[in-house]
Amino acid sequence: MPGQDQSFLGSPGHGWDSDQVQRQLLELMGRLRRRLAEILDTHGWPGRSLVGEGGAEAAWALALHSMPAPDVLRRCLTLLRGAAAAGEAEPWQVAFLTGRRSLVERDVQVQVTSGPMAIRLARAGVDPASGGTASRAAV
Repeated sequence: MPGQDQSFLGSPGHGWDSDQVQRQLLELMGRLRRRLAEILDTHGWPGRSLVGEGGAEAAWALALHSMPAPDVLRRCLTLLRGAAAAGEAEPWQVAFLTGRRSLVERDVQVQVTSGPMAIRLARAGVDPASGGTASRAAV
């Protein structure tokens, strides 16, 4: 599934401002979002022990791109938090998805979502929902 996403997004010949490409992108994202929802219905969050490290990261990447469906994004975040608490996902993935949910729902962004900083926050044991300023100060 992420391969479809990346192969489409990485194709050099796409005229990103064309209506046709935008329709194709929305169709692809809709298919991927529906498939992710089916997986969540059947298995819950697809963590490491179920799908391996690569599969778990692919599920996170799909969740990250589940816009414009805030309900799917919220569901993913809830399940991902539980998976991270159980050691089935990375805490920095929760941080990224929390930031994306905030962006989609037009909330205040609550943490830094750049990769290295998010990873540093997670390793420092900072809860990504604790607030951006507090999170940055803790690192």
